[in-house]
Amino acid sequence: MAFRAPPVGSLAARMWFPVCLAILLLLALPGVVLLVLHLLGFAEDVNQWATPNFDLSYRVSPALPWWVLILLILAPVGVLLLYFLKL
Repeated sequence: MAFRAPPVGSLAARMWFPVCLAILLLLALPGVVLLVLHLLGFAEDVNQWATPNFDLSYRVSPALPWWVLILLILAPVGVLLLYFLKL
């Protein structure tokens, strides 16, 4: 039986969501690192280092409890899990 290559459009149609998800996760990585450092108690050290080096200050609202921050960190993992389980 002769080999037939799949149509070009089908590869793009199957891969657009995983590629976009990977790009979004890469863009969210700095925020996740900052949230983890905040949970570990290094927020002041990060601010003192980032302000002169990058002209950037970082502050998490004190009204957010620690469990909300953990949910924010785990949300992308949940999206990935749901995607790969096809739910």
